[in-house]
Amino acid sequence: MEVISTEIIKPSSPTPSDLQIYPLSFIDHLCPSNYIPFVFFYENQSFEPDINGKTSTTIFEVCEERTKMLKKSLSEVLSMYYPFAGRVKDQVFIECNDEGVVFIVTHMKQKLSEILKDPREEFLNPLFPDEMHWKKPAGPRGSFVAVQVNHFECGGMAMSVCLSHKVGEASSLCHFVRDWASITTKSHVSSPHFNGASVFPMGDLTIFPENDGKSKANMVSKRFVFDATSTKSLMAKVITQGVVENPTREQVVGALIYKCVVSALRSKSSKAPNQLATSLSVALDLRAGLVPPQPDKSVGNLVWGFAVRSPNSAEEEEEELHEVVRKTQKGLSEFWDTYAKGFGKEHMMKILELLKATGSSDNSVVFNVTSWCGIGMYEADFGWGNPVWVTTCGCPPKKDVALLMDARDGEGIEVLVAMEEQDMALLEADVELLQYASINPSVVASH
Repeated sequence: MEVISTEIIKPSSPTPSDLQIYPLSFIDHLCPSNYIPFVFFYENQSFEPDINGKTSTTIFEVCEERTKMLKKSLSEVLSMYYPFAGRVKDQVFIECNDEGVVFIVTHMKQKLSEILKDPREEFLNPLFPDEMHWKKPAGPRGSFVAVQVNHFECGGMAMSVCLSHKVGEASSLCHFVRDWASITTKSHVSSPHFNGASVFPMGDLTIFPENDGKSKANMVSKRFVFDATSTKSLMAKVITQGVVENPTREQVVGALIYKCVVSALRSKSSKAPNQLATSLSVALDLRAGLVPPQPDKSVGNLVWGFAVRSPNSAEEEEEELHEVVRKTQKGLSEFWDTYAKGFGKEHMMKILELLKATGSSDNSVVFNVTSWCGIGMYEADFGWGNPVWVTTCGCPPKKDVALLMDARDGEGIEVLVAMEEQDMALLEADVELLQYASINPSVVASH
């Protein structure tokens, strides 16, 4: 890989004085500043040969032109997403001072198809800015956004975008990237809503010290892919096994991953297998369910977790798949019934105490499932087509995590699981899981 340039891109117009102080919400404050990483892969669609078998424009010239377009439109979209170009101050607000974001351009001396054919982590890591994915921004004044545009020899492109969790989650990142793409193609863009602090104000709540945000040294991640046939088969299985209505792709896949993780962890436990207490926590997008509901394009951290299963059931036998799905649906319903109309300070503090009480220990494991499905990852068209693949890579700063993402067809699901290495080896050998999922298969890019 050859680094062509590294620079800071600033908003095209200054942030108005009345918007230069952006307060963090209570949930923003609790989130670590670590980057959430995505990488968008685009096939080359710009080099049709003429009648003499030559192309009228070289790959280098097209890459250079694309880079100029991306920098210009990034500057323009940052004026709309003005907190992203600022810097955090005293853990309670962002100075929207237009300091800008990191923008790196590289030349990859290989073809895009080589990565898609063998998408191993060691091949994906260099595609991210300074390999900072899942890490904290460099220094207390680090950029909230870091972009790396990787041009391949064939004219394909891999564009990685990292967003600090302090200012938003995966949905916020995808809104940002899609709006950036729309501005590049001169399409209409509606304004984002930065209303987190008004919905979840800090008030006089305690300022918590930020965690170190580091992954354990023995953590590994693996990609498991459930195609459309597998997700449909799992949904049908859950419906026929028990009283479960309208299970979603995410619910059945998340439940199966959890069930297989429990089996793996209990099989290696030094204690009797049923002495290891396990619990499941599922992340939830709060936008639509609050009263009143928040706009879909609300930017920030509008997510919260709810407990599907308590760890006090260590003596129980492992649950069937339909039972895990049923409890997921029940937990979701109870969450909205309890908190939708008053997700305020008192509820937050109670939930925080519960989270502390149910944290992982030698005898207890909390497995976390987060769905990034349905957030429009494949809709980011910068003028050279929709991405052929969108993914993430590496280990989040929290173990025992499953991140669910849409497959390109919108029916399958790709899952990134992060666990300790010895636990992952057991999970990869799980017979039930391998009936439905493939481990890190090639990406079929062309139609």
